[in-house]
Amino acid sequence: MYTGYCNRFTWHCSAVYCPATGKPGTSGFWPEQIPGSNNMIDYLHCLNSQDGEIEASRNWFPACSFLEDTAFSLYQLMEKFPGGLYHLDANPGLHFYEIVKKLSHLQHREWRVIATENPDMNNRMVDDRIQIKKIVDHFKDS
Repeated sequence: MYTGYCNRFTWHCSAVYCPATGKPGTSGFWPEQIPGSNNMIDYLHCLNSQDGEIEASRNWFPACSFLEDTAFSLYQLMEKFPGGLYHLDANPGLHFYEIVKKLSHLQHREWRVIATENPDMNNRMVDDRIQIKKIVDHFKDS
């Protein structure tokens, strides 16, 4: 897996490559609801389809948010905040393994998720000036 970092406007994403489809994807940003597009679900679906399992670190705390929540918060930023640098992150402190397990349940998928210890990093970008719906709110009903 190739992981890199980019900044575009005020958000963060981790770029990944899915060998099964030959397409780039994103991980650690948008755990969107459907596979087949450029998002975390697609990346996880791809990994599980290709390898039969997903390795997910208990020591990686990715910056992430659901796309509709990001769009709403970006709109609020444009409408109500002065120009500047803002970080949108809806992860209150879940590690990647927890996120993948919860997404698997939310998506009604039977992904085989293996806990790992690497990578060991915290990519969360806490910025209390702008509110965004936390990812755990999406998991409450699943």
